[in-house]
Amino acid sequence: MNSTSVDNVISPVEYMTLVGQPAGFVSIFTFFLYGIYSVLFWVYLYLELRQSGPRRRPTLFQISILSLYILITVLTILYTSSVYHAITSQTMLELSFQLPVSKLDTNYFSFLTLNAAAMGVYMTANSIADLVLLCRCYFLWTSKKFVMLFPAVLCTVNLALFISGLIMMNLHPKTIQFPDPPFNSLRVGQNSFDIPTVMAIMSGVVTLLANLLLTVLIASRIYWLSRATKDIGIKRLMIIIVESGLLYPLILGIGICLSPYISLVRLLPIAAQAMGIAPTIIMIRVNLLARTRNHDSISDWSTDFEEYSK
Repeated sequence: MNSTSVDNVISPVEYMTLVGQPAGFVSIFTFFLYGIYSVLFWVYLYLELRQSGPRRRPTLFQISILSLYILITVLTILYTSSVYHAITSQTMLELSFQLPVSKLDTNYFSFLTLNAAAMGVYMTANSIADLVLLCRCYFLWTSKKFVMLFPAVLCTVNLALFISGLIMMNLHPKTIQFPDPPFNSLRVGQNSFDIPTVMAIMSGVVTLLANLLLTVLIASRIYWLSRATKDIGIKRLMIIIVESGLLYPLILGIGICLSPYISLVRLLPIAAQAMGIAPTIIMIRVNLLARTRNHDSISDWSTDFEEYSK
């Protein structure tokens, strides 16, 4: 970092307290979750390759799990690079401590570029995760379009909010001096969020509602069908869906509650890990449950679902 008058105003302790500690905590927790996610992904891949008999599981689920892992890996790399450029940027330091901005340095623009790319990857991964939930719910409800209407609208609104916030956040970086991550969402003395932060919170709330609604619809449908089939394995499947499906909304809820203290954008990598872990755990547990019951896959139960829901 270039030596300027700022160095005489801000002590290393203040810098580490406001910049280093939040960035370090989020980074450590992100890589901790990514390690867990990687182990789960390879376990899932092992179980898939070890499957015997005809593969009747929809290809969409297999492709989506692989796509999510690749996208979240890319996001983690982009996030780490963006944090490096953020904490070494003179401009970000001046913005964080509400000091006059001398000039917009190269690290600041690198941060904006990497940050925008990471959010774009997150948006893509989130759309894939939503699509998988929508397809799973649509299949279990035997193509009842009226059931899917509201969840589909929520997912569409969420995508629109995310794109709008991303555009506003990066459209005019020279004039919008919001306190970028890893700094706090609110400056000292600031009583309200800026527009990009408001849109990020709205997007998080809509995502949370959509995931909760889809999880409830899937679990309730499985519960209703389990009463018809009298199959305890289907009840276990419902428990798997609920337990694993609530992981991502839980992380989103915690992030929204923490929004006054840390930027939601910095919490995206943590939310992304939960987004990938949840469906991977579901597929692993379904594979293990299917093995114990001599089913090839979840599709064996799906055949029963169709029979009892006609």
